[in-house]
Amino acid sequence: MRKWQRRGALLWGSLTLVGITKCRSSKPPHIVVHLADDFGWHAVGWRNPEFFTPHIDALKASGLLLTNHYVYQYCSPTRSSLMSGRLPLHVNQQNGPWGVDLRMTMLPQKLAAAGYVSHLAGKWHCGMMTSGHLPVARGFNTSLGYLSGECDHYTQMEGGHVDLWDTKVPAYGKNGTYGGFQYSARAVEVVEQHAAKNGDAPLFLYVPWQNTHSPLFEVPAKWIDPRITWPERQTAGGMTTALDSGISNVTAALNRTGMLDTTLILFSADNGGPSWWNGMACHMNNYPLRGGKFTDFQGGVRVVAFLAGGALPMHLRGQEYAGYIHVADWYFTFQSIAGLAAGDWADKPVGVPPTDSINVWPSVVANTTSPRIEMALSSWSIIVDGWKLITNHHNIPADRTNFGLWTGPIWPNKGDVGMIHDVPCPPVGCLFNLNSDPFEKVDLSAQCPSKVAELMQKLIAANSTYFQPGGSPGSEYLGPYTKCLPQSNRTAMNGNFLSPMCTLH
Repeated sequence: MRKWQRRGALLWGSLTLVGITKCRSSKPPHIVVHLADDFGWHAVGWRNPEFFTPHIDALKASGLLLTNHYVYQYCSPTRSSLMSGRLPLHVNQQNGPWGVDLRMTMLPQKLAAAGYVSHLAGKWHCGMMTSGHLPVARGFNTSLGYLSGECDHYTQMEGGHVDLWDTKVPAYGKNGTYGGFQYSARAVEVVEQHAAKNGDAPLFLYVPWQNTHSPLFEVPAKWIDPRITWPERQTAGGMTTALDSGISNVTAALNRTGMLDTTLILFSADNGGPSWWNGMACHMNNYPLRGGKFTDFQGGVRVVAFLAGGALPMHLRGQEYAGYIHVADWYFTFQSIAGLAAGDWADKPVGVPPTDSINVWPSVVANTTSPRIEMALSSWSIIVDGWKLITNHHNIPADRTNFGLWTGPIWPNKGDVGMIHDVPCPPVGCLFNLNSDPFEKVDLSAQCPSKVAELMQKLIAANSTYFQPGGSPGSEYLGPYTKCLPQSNRTAMNGNFLSPMCTLH
């Protein structure tokens, strides 16, 4: 055990021995979702001994590793997809204020029909154009977190304003604490109060962590490993261990309250780690996958993910599931697990695309082929039955060289040791057979033009129902929230706290 991490390691205590050994309840399970931000494929202890993640490792060891779990190449679209059950090209491929269209029904609103009480602690990033976009208006009973995509870890400042909301109002007096500590404490409080006050009601707890997103070099000193000497890698390791400690605290609260036995935990990254940006190495590593954040290569969209907790069937523990899952699929899957009737899973709003979600639970439990055979990763890339076509991957333009690079196992480092420069795709794009080439080293577009044409037609079909909120006439839907002011005015009215621009008229 590392001396400098002894305190953090002890938080785990005996959780690996108790709390996940009893039989499953016939009641709907509690559901806890941990979403790590900008988290690299190689950022976990079971893959990279330089990173210290004992609690995440223990959950994974007692859980089910999801080896083909896919998300969008960056932040808000993944979150919007999870909450709406839609592929990003049908809900949101932007990091702007519109988030998820108000006509779409979010996951906690659906789970409420099964009696779930829902809470959020962490990064929202699913819309802040109107007060109707706030978590409390989208099904969460309470929330504490920031609305935008990034803020200072210690001050919660972003662009000269404080970005921190507590349910219906700005979180006055609560900024100034390291985000990882604050969201961990709130999640623990939610668990303890739920156990004390809500009896048999199932809990949906969504914890979209701020770590390991920039700003860089913002991590408490106690999590820094002095043996890692390269600054960016040392920061990444410290931020990851801080994340690990927060997850440990939440798990400990579930165990302490007797809830862990009936809880299903999902851990996932929101996108691959940033490994290269603006001609420079970034702090995260997706080795041995190709590329990273902001690309549709595997390093950007195939992420660390697993299921754990006492509600996970016993025969799945310590196993792996290789079937394809898109983050949008949890929308239907969680409703299925909650016991809701299949005919009620989809929302049916007018003016927006239908849900894309697929219930993968039966296939996961039986370890059979996933029903998710096809998924448009973005407007530019698609996977169909193990074949992947990337038509625009931020590498074709001359100024995007090395976005599709391969890194070495120790990255970043002096002199970029271990980096293999990428080879630009041809104008038609790159074609990969992921079954035989999971690291995307062999472009088959020239050898398999008919397969390129087949996948291109499917990508065109997916784009035929393309929809982005605020991105085209008719998509700037405000609902009843039509009393709008410039954001600077709203922020000033709320004591310099970043605020939605539009409220109820």
